[in-house]
Amino acid sequence: MGHGIAWLREHVDVSVINPIFSRFHNRDAQLRAINAGNPFKETNEIILLPLHVDNNHWCGAVFDYRPEHRGIVLFDLLQATKSKYYNECEPQPKNLFGEIGTLMHIKRDTSSRQPDVSSCGAAALMFSEYYLNGIPMPAKPSPAVI
Repeated sequence: MGHGIAWLREHVDVSVINPIFSRFHNRDAQLRAINAGNPFKETNEIILLPLHVDNNHWCGAVFDYRPEHRGIVLFDLLQATKSKYYNECEPQPKNLFGEIGTLMHIKRDTSSRQPDVSSCGAAALMFSEYYLNGIPMPAKPSPAVI
């Protein structure tokens, strides 16, 4: 936890949406949880959205407002051959945020794949940190890195 707090202090233009919103089934409750941290305030250039899909898999989205990167990057580090998670993640920005999710170009990041089937949460955190620091993800990170 300490590392995450220090990380956010270094990146004052970044907001992280609390993933607790995904536990609520009511849309109003989801939006209250999302907006509690005011993620879309004008000074934020990047918003990280962790997505818990099917109650068993973590992937996510990065809303990037910087002019040179403007868009939404979806990442699913499982990327199994028959993975359904990209298809489940892709409509989430539009479903949750309406116009914001519609106006921004959505890109699937397929540059990296987690080394096993159980490290998706840690891999999603790693992707976020690599993205913020402008470091390309390794194609297949070793379990020691995750």
